[in-house]
Amino acid sequence: MPDPKSAGDSSSEGVRRRVTGKSWETEMENEARRSTEASGDARADGHSDSDTRTKADKEPCRKLRTGTFWLTRIVILRYLGFIYFVAFLVAYHQNKQLIGPNGLLPADIYLKNVLERTRGLNFNTFSNVPSILWLFDYRNNLPMLLDCVALAGLVLSGFVIVLGAANWIIMLTLWILYHSLVNVGQRCGYRYVLTLVDMATRFPEAIPLRNIDTASVAEALLTIFSRVGFPDQIVSDNGTQFVSDLMKEIYKLLSIKSVHTSPYHAQSNGMVERFNGVLKTMLRKVVQKHPSNWERYIPALLFAYRELPNESTGFSPFELLFGRRPRGPMDILATAWSGRADSDDVKPLYGFGWESQLLETGFLATFLCPVLSLRQLPRGTPTSFVVIAGYRWLIFRIMLGAGLIKIRGDKCWRDLTCMNYHYETQPVPNPMSYYMHQSPEMWHKFETLSNHFVELVAPFLLVLPRPFCMAGGAIQILFQVVLIISGNLSFLNWLTILPNLACYDDASLSWMFSARLKRKIAQIQHEDETGTAPPLRAGNYVRRVFNISLGILLAYLSIPVVQNLLSSRQAMNTSFDSLRLVNTYGAFGSVTKKRTEVIFQGTSSRDPYSPNAVWKDYEFKCKPGNLTRRPCLISPYHYRLDWLMWFAAFQSYQHNPWLVHLAVKLLANDADATSLIAHNPFEGQNPPRFIRAEHYRYHYTKIGSSEAAKGAWWRRKYIGNYLPPISLESARPILKQMGWRMPAYS
Repeated sequence: MPDPKSAGDSSSEGVRRRVTGKSWETEMENEARRSTEASGDARADGHSDSDTRTKADKEPCRKLRTGTFWLTRIVILRYLGFIYFVAFLVAYHQNKQLIGPNGLLPADIYLKNVLERTRGLNFNTFSNVPSILWLFDYRNNLPMLLDCVALAGLVLSGFVIVLGAANWIIMLTLWILYHSLVNVGQRCGYRYVLTLVDMATRFPEAIPLRNIDTASVAEALLTIFSRVGFPDQIVSDNGTQFVSDLMKEIYKLLSIKSVHTSPYHAQSNGMVERFNGVLKTMLRKVVQKHPSNWERYIPALLFAYRELPNESTGFSPFELLFGRRPRGPMDILATAWSGRADSDDVKPLYGFGWESQLLETGFLATFLCPVLSLRQLPRGTPTSFVVIAGYRWLIFRIMLGAGLIKIRGDKCWRDLTCMNYHYETQPVPNPMSYYMHQSPEMWHKFETLSNHFVELVAPFLLVLPRPFCMAGGAIQILFQVVLIISGNLSFLNWLTILPNLACYDDASLSWMFSARLKRKIAQIQHEDETGTAPPLRAGNYVRRVFNISLGILLAYLSIPVVQNLLSSRQAMNTSFDSLRLVNTYGAFGSVTKKRTEVIFQGTSSRDPYSPNAVWKDYEFKCKPGNLTRRPCLISPYHYRLDWLMWFAAFQSYQHNPWLVHLAVKLLANDADATSLIAHNPFEGQNPPRFIRAEHYRYHYTKIGSSEAAKGAWWRRKYIGNYLPPISLESARPILKQMGWRMPAYS
């Protein structure tokens, strides 16, 4: 601390100030005001502004002590405001095309289905799908509501960025607004299962259904009958699907006798009810990792059930039906259905891991701020250490979860070869990915080993005393910067930097701020040290209660998360509550060894199978397509459709019905759909008669190769057809089944 005499004070005057409890900084602020008045007089006399600095600005500031987090809060809020701004900007530009009434997965249809499932708007509705859209007329005003939510988020987050401060109301509003978008950005999935059991052999069938209207049920029944033959009799409940006129006509046509269980006593059909109970139990066991994609496990579960001997017959259902034992052990479920730990899901439009991470980060930030004040340094509301600890716990879980899922997942993480493939096969590469992929293999091994250190060892530094915690935070921030440079991973890595900021206190962040702000914090620290701080008010005690409650809540919600981390069946990017307050995280548990791309093509030919048909490629905003187009550089922004196309390339279009919807919209030159892509070859002319999708294997060209010399970044090899040619007319049944609207020609 500078000597008061150096500022022109006598020794006795300095003593007087200490006796009266006034700090040197307080006096300097008074002198600063007097100096400002004097400089104003000087300017009135004609002097220049350029040299008019106050004495307070010239005086050195006392060194801030460790252990307080006033500046940390400012940095965290500004940075979180930036992340929110990017997230809402993406939503504003893409939501109407993705989840609007004419989007790929209309949110109004999804909300309607939720209402049916919860039997009207009630607590369960809000609990299952938290969204403020329930409070408005989303059926008629969905586009406007989506825009309003995104624009409100942009305004509030921009305000936080500029001000460097926020209150509880603003941060809670931002959290609610983003929650409202995340929870309606659903996937198009299966909601029902049609189950049948052969009474003689106990052989079960189960078919996932998106709808349970009579037509869907009848089609599923005919699919089953085509494999095992037509039964003499069907026992079913009294659902409208089974007692409708259409079903009666089908039964009559196929000479099937229909028997219905007693009304309100469906359990009288005990054989099916018992199988339903067993199937639900099996599903609960295996869908912990991917609960949103349960239908993919049905075939494997049926296989396991069919090969198990029945207690009443002594034989397995498979043996009784086919007269032989099935080939394969009981553990086929574990081997046949293992694979990509993070890419084999049918992704929802808002189902990426960073959505839950942003919501958890934003939830903690609501407790970082005062209730009403918008000051950067609200004297009565010091930064809660519970929130600081919560952010450190968050980054610890993120990194350790990512490391454990890798070690437990793909073998290439253990033999240090994953980075040989990652840069080429990641969702959306950037230009640096091209060059980093072509590094020597020993360098890739070093990268993989470094990744293990950062994710499995360095996180433990975050829970140690200050010097180690700061070092751990620096390691994690540097790691995220490298990831940002190496690929377009949305705002995920930018967001992951944020909780690391909680590793730094005022003393370590003071270099980022002005001398005036640091003097104010020094004054606060001095008052706290000398006991001259303003007396506590009732609100301070209430806030302490809230902080303690937050700590207890985080500890309680972390129990299943810790159990998951310790489990050999670790699930990643999973939420254990609908509000996503404490979640599990992880990324790239398995690394794709081959990059495949789905390429949409259109033709005006009347015969899509004619060898003379001319097919033209559609180009997406960022995903690889044109071989000579340079990889894009867009992080932290991202294109959701491009990411979904990456996941779809690992599956079939049957697992991704939104692909068919996209094709239908391209058949009509739909303006909303074409705004999501970079190039429509039929823009400004008649739309194509047919759309198809082809499957290609993509590789980087090698630096110095003949292809690279010609400007090609990629080379590709044809795999086969992905989506057969469809027309608007042939797509009508699919649109009707899904409840989607027929697009209008643009």
